[in-house]
Amino acid sequence: MKKKTKSQLGKSARRKGLNWEREFVNQYWKQVDPGSMRKLEYQEGGDVDIETSLHYAIQCKCMGVWGGWRALEDLSNLPEDDGRIKVGAIKQLNKGTCAVLPIEDFMKMVKQLEMAESFYDSINCKVEDINDKINTASSS
Repeated sequence: MKKKTKSQLGKSARRKGLNWEREFVNQYWKQVDPGSMRKLEYQEGGDVDIETSLHYAIQCKCMGVWGGWRALEDLSNLPEDDGRIKVGAIKQLNKGTCAVLPIEDFMKMVKQLEMAESFYDSINCKVEDINDKINTASSS
């Protein structure tokens, strides 16, 4: 069997990476953001791989070995006050997929979820109060 050249290995790696970007968008991310799409390499703002209307900066990596740090390093070019949560969408060949993010962004996401849950609970309580008043008024 003929050994692959460095150029052939590079093409193969790029193809696997582009395929993972497409798979990530189509199988996962479009469930939460139907308008999202893979960003082409030549488009400006090349620090992210996925164009999304949500507040996330996503870098995809498909590798034979663990690539979590590499994805986050690629996102480190974004300004600190960017406001987006930085996420590495990792596919390790023959192992599986996962998402990695800096601990600061993880905590920001947890706080946002807690605030949303608290807001939902307060609205839900108000709806229950209104329903109780309606039920009380109609039984009188």
